[in-house]
Amino acid sequence: MMVIPAVDIKDGRCVRLVRGRADRASVYADPVEAAVNWCRQGARRLHIVDLDGAFCGEPCNLDVVARIKEATGAKVQYGGGVRGEASLARALEAGVDYVIMGSALFSGDGPPQFVRDYPGRIIGSLDILAGRVMIRGWTAASGLGVTGAVRLLQDLEIEDILLTDVSRDGTLQGPDLAFLQGVVENCPSLGVMVAGGIASVDDVRSIAEEVSGIAGVILGKALYTGRVTLEEAMRAVEGESDADEADNTLSRC
Repeated sequence: MMVIPAVDIKDGRCVRLVRGRADRASVYADPVEAAVNWCRQGARRLHIVDLDGAFCGEPCNLDVVARIKEATGAKVQYGGGVRGEASLARALEAGVDYVIMGSALFSGDGPPQFVRDYPGRIIGSLDILAGRVMIRGWTAASGLGVTGAVRLLQDLEIEDILLTDVSRDGTLQGPDLAFLQGVVENCPSLGVMVAGGIASVDDVRSIAEEVSGIAGVILGKALYTGRVTLEEAMRAVEGESDADEADNTLSRC
């Protein structure tokens, strides 16, 4: 299971929100400096969220992403405002390795078929609140529950998903293990990364040991507040067997 540090960008700064609310932002660092710091500590991949893009509907910080790529050379998964093929292409041109898409998949007249033209490059974002998939920067609910959303992603041949418990994101409440397991059981063929509420190294260990089928965990506020160090989080998941890792569909760094 990979441990992936989050770098959330708003107004050119690295921030963390509570339950996705823009009016509850804590500012921590320059995003490039934060990214370099996590990579120096051993991060293999970075989770970058363009909060400005998520709220306005178009990527706004791809220049920052390009600087992060140049400074770190790390693999980058990026989301926020990528809602069409043009913005997807812009993100890839900026050096993004994997593009996270949610709103474009779960709203509108139907799923965009162009995603089939980018095999292995798109991560489906399942942002769940009260059993529904949230869209448009978590400001609106789609008409889909977990089962319908997973079926749609499988039909589009998307291989990996990011599962976020919106009710816990940025709260440091700890993950809802039963919720995570319930969703993972609905998508056995997908690589699943999880985010939301992780507050301690024990939380990371519990996800690795008690929720089968998790490919990666995203750490944000717990890292920035010093509740967890990247080193101890990575050490907590080192007990995974080579066989488990080989079976993991999210095998790319």
